[in-house]
Amino acid sequence: MALYSKVQRENLDVIEKINAVFLGTRDFRQLAERAVNLMTAELKSEGILSASIFRVHADENRLYAYAFSSRAFDAVNKLYPKKFSELSVSMDEYSNLLVKAVQRKEEQESDHLYDFARPALNEMVSAAVQRLVGAKHGIAYPLRLKQGKATGVVLFSVGDQAIDARQRVLLEAFR
Repeated sequence: MALYSKVQRENLDVIEKINAVFLGTRDFRQLAERAVNLMTAELKSEGILSASIFRVHADENRLYAYAFSSRAFDAVNKLYPKKFSELSVSMDEYSNLLVKAVQRKEEQESDHLYDFARPALNEMVSAAVQRLVGAKHGIAYPLRLKQGKATGVVLFSVGDQAIDARQRVLLEAFR
């Protein structure tokens, strides 16, 4: 009898690849770009349509966009009012679910990208991006240091109205 099922081995392989990216890069922006590209490539078969990483700049009290990956990357990039990496939101913007994920140190979910993007993107641009990506649901996980402090957020989008149990197990590996 095998120690791990085929699915468990595949899941472990994905996590090992992503860990190798994290351990092999010192520049956070480069790390974020590599990570979201790998996440979307490896988790595509699991229904993950896009991944984004955001980082807290405590000195400015802002959450900045760092990296985004999706099959519709080029088309989505044209919709942003400025470069993705220049988008930010105040950490006092409690209606923003990315900020809420950092503040509460717990996952946040919504069927509307605007709930994660306000006020950096307006409702019309958010809806257009969501449509282009094909996302029906998003989930944001805080990125935490070993001490428990949340220093950023990773946002995933899926093509279904909810995250299923299998997707949740895979995505929670990035918490």
